[in-house]
Amino acid sequence: MKYEDMSFKIMNEDNQEITYDIISVIPNENDPDSPYVQFTDYMLEDDDDFIMQYGQIIKNGEEYSLKVITDKTTIDRIKFDLQEEVTSSVNRQVQSNMKY
Repeated sequence: MKYEDMSFKIMNEDNQEITYDIISVIPNENDPDSPYVQFTDYMLEDDDDFIMQYGQIIKNGEEYSLKVITDKTTIDRIKFDLQEEVTSSVNRQVQSNMKY
């Protein structure tokens, strides 16, 4: 666990507890109360990149759950939105730095 406040645990199909860290929270323009998240357990792919997974936070009253997303079309859209968010953030920072 790298970030205690951004971590959660899931029991896998072998009944083992796996800890995941949320890497990014991506706004969901269709449902602002249910953002998407990018998360990992730090397992590596063949190219030594972390295996990333995607999900949607669902709020039920005071409780939250995570709906894991496996649909490639939805994942591609989340990745695009994530890239747009990063680009916008960098652009805002550059513009802010140029004011000085």
